[in-house]
Amino acid sequence: MKRDDIYKNSIPAGELIFVNRNLRLSSIKMVGFDMDYTLAIYKYPDFEILAMNKTIERLVEKGYPYELFEGNFESSYVMRGLVIDKLSGNVLKLDKYNFVHRAMHGRRMLTYEERYSNYRNKKLDLFSDDFMWLDTLFSIPELAIIINAVENIRNQKRFQHFRYADVITDVRKSIDEVHQDNTLKRIILADIPKYIEYDPFLPQTLHRLKSNGKKLFLLTNSHWDYTNALMSYLLNNRMKEYRDWTGYFDIIIVGARKPEFFNSDNIFYTVNISNLQTRPLETTIASFVKGVIYQGGNIKDFERLSAIRGENILYVGDHIYGDILSSKKRTLWRTCMIIPELEKEIKVSTENIRDIKSLTRMEMQSIILDRTLNSVKFSMKNGKRSSLKRELEKLKKKHARLVQMIGIRRDEISAKYNIIWGSLLREENELSKFGAQVEDYACVYTSRVSNFFNISPDQYLVSPPKLLPHELEIEELIR
Repeated sequence: MKRDDIYKNSIPAGELIFVNRNLRLSSIKMVGFDMDYTLAIYKYPDFEILAMNKTIERLVEKGYPYELFEGNFESSYVMRGLVIDKLSGNVLKLDKYNFVHRAMHGRRMLTYEERYSNYRNKKLDLFSDDFMWLDTLFSIPELAIIINAVENIRNQKRFQHFRYADVITDVRKSIDEVHQDNTLKRIILADIPKYIEYDPFLPQTLHRLKSNGKKLFLLTNSHWDYTNALMSYLLNNRMKEYRDWTGYFDIIIVGARKPEFFNSDNIFYTVNISNLQTRPLETTIASFVKGVIYQGGNIKDFERLSAIRGENILYVGDHIYGDILSSKKRTLWRTCMIIPELEKEIKVSTENIRDIKSLTRMEMQSIILDRTLNSVKFSMKNGKRSSLKRELEKLKKKHARLVQMIGIRRDEISAKYNIIWGSLLREENELSKFGAQVEDYACVYTSRVSNFFNISPDQYLVSPPKLLPHELEIEELIR
């Protein structure tokens, strides 16, 4: 189906833009984009397996036995938004209040009693060195390696002298190294179509924004040679209006070093694209020059040189901390988070919507029934024991059956998203830790940049009403 046909008719749920805070696009003068996992979506699981294998090779070079990390890449065990307890080797899924709902040690799920013993009534300082937050899609191969290593340490006596924290720290260092020293990039550049998705609607989307008066900028941590190759694949020779991909953007900044870009005084450099040499940007320059490639920099100088600032800028990225959180803390920039996994989440939710609504009703019924049960208990303490004893037993049995049914239904629905971890964005009837950060720091979110083609560049994106618990209970009582 052509995007024009989609635009005229209803938009598929997986291509919608979802709103946490009202956003008037008519007031946005400039739209910025990250590249990796925003404009350029890496193919799953080809990229993850490549990153996993190259990281293991690096660990072996450092003296680790290959067998310590041996194991397949299995999608059911990995998900971003999880937290690793480095001391115990446990992988945790938390809700928005940092309550641990699920935990895994190697490939074994911890029991409720084990989770209670280790994490209940303890304040988890997720910013301490004892924990590692896996909030980007680049962290998925890292998680797969750690799960395999913990499993092998747990099961094989010859590896039990390894400390979890040391192994996990070295995995993080090694995967950072293969990203930074171009080990992965060289392989990707040799076969870009194998590792990067081509979105045929991306050029049209950027063109629509640009032709409606928006300035566009690219702000990526990747350097020029890699950025140029990927963006050429995605945009070159796609629309006659542009000689090459750089024509889509009014400002191009590579090697931005986010999140430092948002909280440092790093200077801007210009890049000589013929020899990749850089030189400091002259401090007397009054504005960015279209066609010049910039590197580094900081947000204060960016706003001065672009002559646009604050709420007139929308920045689109995939990384909560590097792209979204840092920009929200330091500026008034509006934010859009790209969540590629959202397409699957919506598909599962749509296919199981009746069961999900039924579960919600059952949970509300359980709350109301529990309230009635406690009311009867209180009445029995005040002299009405004989007349209410039979009613109390009926209510207890009814409530127990309902709780059991809720547990079974909840597990069934959760497994449809991911058999181990459930939904990326939710945990039981709470937002997951990841889902809460999306709600807190992204003004809007969607599965891919080209979904902006589905709406007018001047549209007023309005957040749906958020019901409080008393409003939900009133609805259920009326029903």
